[in-house]
Amino acid sequence: MDTTQSNKCHVLHKVLVCRDESDIDGRELACEIRNLPSFPSDNITAMELLSFIQEKELEELHPNLWTALTG
Repeated sequence: MDTTQSNKCHVLHKVLVCRDESDIDGRELACEIRNLPSFPSDNITAMELLSFIQEKELEELHPNLWTALTG
């Protein structure tokens, strides 16, 4: 994952902080994205990704990504 993507995950983490608590961990989110399987298309939508994670029952393996997509 490039630095830009890691920075975006960190920014999202900061945006979702309330009273020193966050729904996601930016560093873990970056790792979860990096560890996603390859997709046939680079233009996958958020909804398609959410459906994929749900169909494959990967919510527990990618909790930060799941929260970011459903939140």
